Amino acid sequence: MVRDFFPKLRNEREEFFWRTLSTCVLVIIVILLLLGPDFMFILLGVAIVVRSAYELFCVPAARTAKMVVLCSAFFFLVCSGTACLVALRLYEGSLALAWMILVVSAGDIAAYGVGHVIGGAKIFPKTSPQKTWSGCIGGLIMATLAGGFMPPLREGLSMPVLAVVVALFSVLGDYIESFLKRRLGIKDFSTCIPGHGGILDRLDSLFIAAIFLWCFLAYM
Repeated sequence: MVRDFFPKLRNEREEFFWRTLSTCVLVIIVILLLLGPDFMFILLGVAIVVRSAYELFCVPAARTAKMVVLCSAFFFLVCSGTACLVALRLYEGSLALAWMILVVSAGDIAAYGVGHVIGGAKIFPKTSPQKTWSGCIGGLIMATLAGGFMPPLREGLSMPVLAVVVALFSVLGDYIESFLKRRLGIKDFSTCIPGHGGILDRLDSLFIAAIFLWCFLAYM
């Protein structure tokens, strides 16, 4: 397993504290990057790819003959998603990228909160035992509310519908990563972001959402 600066968190209260604190720090960093020059965002994309490769292939099981093809395909997905994140920033502007991050983050936070409070039936208990139908529905509703009232990115485009679709693709990204982690026998790829795990654990939802949104806007 990857060695990181932060130890594993011991209880839910400690995890909630660090999760909240690191979320605030991440929000500030994202805002600064969105407002900063293009080259900073390109450097961020390179850093994401390098760190993702480190987190993924430092897992011993990822280098076995049985898993190397699957892990390589996942890493290709990570690289494609990162390229689309950078492309959205460079060609569609900070507003489009900020909107997508808002939609994905709102859906993720609401799904986490609603799922823990209400609970209920699991969607795919073997792949992702923490995720419930109540959390998924709550996340989609919050994502729609968060991103549905922005001026259209394209003329005649329904933003509430686009927000729902982006949120669904982000859920797909989350499940793809959860499936891979179960196959690798790990809970998180690292502990570099307290309360969240590693870069791959934090950005899994964004990768697939970015690929969809970039392709949709580019070929619309």
